[in-house]
Amino acid sequence: MTKKIKNMDEKQLFNTKSFGIYQLKLECDYIFRGYDFALEHGFKVTDYNLIYTHEYSGKTSAESVDNIYKLFNTDRPADFHGHSLSMSDIVVINDGSKVSAFYVDEFTYLELDSFIEDRKNYNEALRLWNDLGNIPVDDDDGIETAWEDFPAGTNKIEIWEWFEEKFNISVAVDLMHMK
Repeated sequence: MTKKIKNMDEKQLFNTKSFGIYQLKLECDYIFRGYDFALEHGFKVTDYNLIYTHEYSGKTSAESVDNIYKLFNTDRPADFHGHSLSMSDIVVINDGSKVSAFYVDEFTYLELDSFIEDRKNYNEALRLWNDLGNIPVDDDDGIETAWEDFPAGTNKIEIWEWFEEKFNISVAVDLMHMK
């Protein structure tokens, strides 16, 4: 590990030989808990923030998760502003041939098969949500211009329901950040 990549976003992380650390939002019920507990208490990829990225120079992701864990607990880089790598954190490693996500569990690292695709899906929902925010709404809560496959006049609630069905998210919680 040699070089911090400034302001890398998830798209770059998923497409560049690098690693990233995701940590839960503090209000999550399963912060610092094992994976089984997290699943029982509503594990969602939308509860995580990408807090650190770095160039990756390891050989394979499986043998390097432990090295990353040790580094971020014993000799944390000065530019790392999260808590020590702990249970419930997720390490994503792009080794140049494969992108893998690992949940830091009590005694091991569990590979999460769907985390990357779920994050890509969430990022697409955010992109579309931000795009929709630029569409004016009339007094009857209908969009004033066509957007995606929705004609002008479509009620915003219908579009919100489409978001929830298509992306398996809550508009209020995951896009509007209401609790």
